[in-house]
Amino acid sequence: MSPDLIEDIRLEMKLLHELAREAGPLVESPAPADADRTRKLAAASVLQSFYNGVEKIFDRLAAEVDGERPAGEGRHERLLSQMAAERPARPAVISPELHAALREYFAFRHAYRYGHYFRLDWAAMESLASQMAATLERLEAELDRFCRTRAGLRLTGREEGGELPGWWFAPPRRPAPAWQRSIALPLLGAAIAGAIVGAVFWSLLGRSRQSVSRQPAVAGEAVRRAVAPLVRQLRAAGGEEAARFAGVLEFLNAADWHFAAAGGGDVAGRSQSLGAEAALSFRAGRLVKIDLRAGDEWYLFSLGDGRVVRAAWLDRASALPKGAIDLGAAPRRAPDSAAAPR
Repeated sequence: MSPDLIEDIRLEMKLLHELAREAGPLVESPAPADADRTRKLAAASVLQSFYNGVEKIFDRLAAEVDGERPAGEGRHERLLSQMAAERPARPAVISPELHAALREYFAFRHAYRYGHYFRLDWAAMESLASQMAATLERLEAELDRFCRTRAGLRLTGREEGGELPGWWFAPPRRPAPAWQRSIALPLLGAAIAGAIVGAVFWSLLGRSRQSVSRQPAVAGEAVRRAVAPLVRQLRAAGGEEAARFAGVLEFLNAADWHFAAAGGGDVAGRSQSLGAEAALSFRAGRLVKIDLRAGDEWYLFSLGDGRVVRAAWLDRASALPKGAIDLGAAPRRAPDSAAAPR
């Protein structure tokens, strides 16, 4: 195991600890009402992000230590099992008990990605959120043991004679050579000058872009007005696929989406908590296309006269189709559509 891998694991663990702190208030507050979808989405996003971070660590270990990552269908589940299995060149990375605990988070992420937020069980989410800190503590201890076994390096813990600070690993320091000390001050001066020039450049660049994103709230409201009738249309169409696509469009109503006009009647948006991005195309005041990407999924919606004509669901990495619905040509009288943001 390389020091770079150890450092990456330490950084990811630090981010996971921040997520565990975010989960605390979610389980301390009263359970949300069925209509409180924003809070449900926030809790689901924290739980999904937690397992995403764990999986990043396992993916790096599989690539560097085992020399192979699972690929193809079922690769996420096989990666988790790979970490719990002994191999000729290494012991198991995690114990069977931790594997069982993490599998609950993996199962939730799968349900969240491929299902609908309104079907999520708050009691199950609350249980996972309340166990996150203990699960993370166990993961940290088992990864620390594995790193010490493989490379003699520690993520955190104790040494004889005292307690180590968190996220510890620092090789012994050696005095810098004389030639390095002689150029330190000139380099520092150049770095400060570069920072000043960069600040001026980005300030000017930001002003030049104000015309693109000066009204993100207006753009976001236009998107929500345009999407609402599409959700109603898909709900009315009936069927499992139509319900899936309606649930996907409802993601655009999440509280932390940030939309901005992107020129030419288009709108671009990003959601930090959902890890998603969207591009919406307006032509002659009507929404004609939605491109939504989240995690491993990619959704495309083609519209005509203010209604969904066709929707497709693809694998983001391979662009292979996973599902689609064709609702046919639009009727002559179409529902009202929101105007494009100006």
